[in-house]
Amino acid sequence: MKITKNKIRKTIILSLVIIFMLMTVAATPTNHHYYVATNEQVAAKQIDSNIVTATQQPRHSRTTTLEDNFIDNVVGIILTYDATFSGHIYTVRDFREIGAVYVEDLTARTIEIVQAQKAAEQSGALKVMQEQVYNYRTQVTADSFMRLEYKSLNEQLFSNQQFSTYYDIIPFVERNLLFDTQQFRRSILITLAQNCKRNVLEVVQILEQRKDVFEAFVDYIIPTRERIMLDTVNSTIIEPTADFLDEGWHIEAIGIDKAWGFTTGSRNVRVGIIDDGIFANHPDLQGLVCPVLSKSVCTVYSDPLWTIRQGTTYFRQDHGTGVAGIIATNGIGVVGVNRNITLVALRSNFGRMILDEVSPYARYSGNERLVIHATENAVDIINFSQLATNNHPGFVNAVRQFPGLFVAGAGNGYLENKIPIDNFYANALSNNNFPNLITVGNVFLFDGNWYKFGESNYCSRNSTVQIWAPGYRILSTTAREGSYLYQFERGTSFATPFISGVAALMLSVNPSLSAVQLRNTIINNADTITIDTPSAGRMQVQRLNAHRAVAAVALETLPLSGGIVIGRLTPVPSFTLPQNSNLVIPDRIAPFWQSQPIQQDVVAIGSNAFINNTQIARVTLPETLRTIGMSAFANNVNLTSVILPSSLERIEANAFANNPNLRTIDINRANSVMQIMSNSFAGSNNIQ
Repeated sequence: MKITKNKIRKTIILSLVIIFMLMTVAATPTNHHYYVATNEQVAAKQIDSNIVTATQQPRHSRTTTLEDNFIDNVVGIILTYDATFSGHIYTVRDFREIGAVYVEDLTARTIEIVQAQKAAEQSGALKVMQEQVYNYRTQVTADSFMRLEYKSLNEQLFSNQQFSTYYDIIPFVERNLLFDTQQFRRSILITLAQNCKRNVLEVVQILEQRKDVFEAFVDYIIPTRERIMLDTVNSTIIEPTADFLDEGWHIEAIGIDKAWGFTTGSRNVRVGIIDDGIFANHPDLQGLVCPVLSKSVCTVYSDPLWTIRQGTTYFRQDHGTGVAGIIATNGIGVVGVNRNITLVALRSNFGRMILDEVSPYARYSGNERLVIHATENAVDIINFSQLATNNHPGFVNAVRQFPGLFVAGAGNGYLENKIPIDNFYANALSNNNFPNLITVGNVFLFDGNWYKFGESNYCSRNSTVQIWAPGYRILSTTAREGSYLYQFERGTSFATPFISGVAALMLSVNPSLSAVQLRNTIINNADTITIDTPSAGRMQVQRLNAHRAVAAVALETLPLSGGIVIGRLTPVPSFTLPQNSNLVIPDRIAPFWQSQPIQQDVVAIGSNAFINNTQIARVTLPETLRTIGMSAFANNVNLTSVILPSSLERIEANAFANNPNLRTIDINRANSVMQIMSNSFAGSNNIQ
């Protein structure tokens, strides 16, 4: 058979076409359904575009240069909505065009939880589960609830076949840590065969053209210089003394002592600390740190609960230990905001480390992994007293998707934080307006006035620094040579844990509070103070008021002419006042349940508000109060003293009846005329 040149030419062309088609198929994910132009896909594209608008972030191939500090063989991608929920498992075969040698879906476990929640939402099972949790909380006794494990919750509420499909989301339903399934996106890291920064930038451009990629980016490295300059610290090491508890000036200054009249914390609340680890063997921290939930991505020290090496007098990995000692302690040498909480050590590569102890590969993706780990393990609050960047989409995506409250330090750069902001400070994240994020500035008290501590970053519009807390001369736990020691700290790193600690107190009262409710209640119940700034002059900011924030969730309030009335304690069985409680009712509260909460005067205590309460030992009522309702404090058998305000106009019948141990009533009388019903103190016969 004679073969002509034309036949040979046609055969070659056909072969080339077939090879090209095969290469195209190989480079395309095997699951194709998210390329179909359906109504759902159009809606998904709109969701993706909304995220772009919300984050105000450009495509990173146009902002990253060769001079930037990033890993030379790793790229990251955020998938689109359709690709996120496609069910496709990505492998190196999906990225042959870029020379991928390893592919890791950082959110592989999270997407399983989100898918279960999405299915439960669609079937109506989620609503039923939420109702059962609510009903359980309103019926179970406080003692049994405090001992509750997830296993027993599953057995008592969700053991039947109806909920077997949704087992993964039970802890998240119980803690109200549900995801925004419309906003959720998977995050993937891809390791390349070639070690070349120029190649990484080219690969990012290639990936951004794919239909399943929402955003592609490099994996930034934090500069070593920045890593060792997180805070300026007075590193004087102090032996514990009997006077230590008097050094907690901040406890009274921001009302933490009064907040303890409502709660001192609950082990059911989990606070994650992204930092350089926690010395969990410190006597003031023993028993508070959960080793099972803790995690380390540190390439130098893999144990999140590190032990000090003997003989290393220069060892400085105690930043996280100092942060932990502000959030919670056992009250031996110093007093933390909480006395009973679960701390989760999330050890990153960042911290106040000695240069020769720091891996050159301290990646921002490491912190992304820690946020995802906290997300998957139902951590309620993340404390982030570290450097951050708004230029790493993987980390930003993880923070955005974290269902709990993310508390970040503003940083110590003496800067006014305008947009765009210095990328290495954590309040850069605030540019995204995430509702679960609150950023903290540093103030100190001197001669009765509050001042911005000089190095603290700030924002003239309060848009990137929403709340301020004490961050100077804060005595906290430290760890050197395995000794039982403390040191004074300063910096926004040590103002931040006050917010995390107070949020934990609030969740101890009401574990159903959402991150948005926590954030807004803290801000709305803060004190307005005026500080001096270098470039914005005098400006008003919100300073943490722990007492008012906790009271806002601990007291059930109702509107009344001229203010609000205290109806009762929040009816959550897991919440009871501490024994021998010194109950101080604040003068003003911004209720967390109001759509536009503003602080309102507490003008009345409702009838039966605190009846039959055996925990209250002392009561101080606010100077805004006008009326105490019938039987408001009746049958408080352990009540010993009451301080009544000068503003009080009327005490109703049986208000303080049957309190056999009530001996002292301090009435701060002014010019008001107080009406006291004849039997207001019936049965309280020991009043002196």
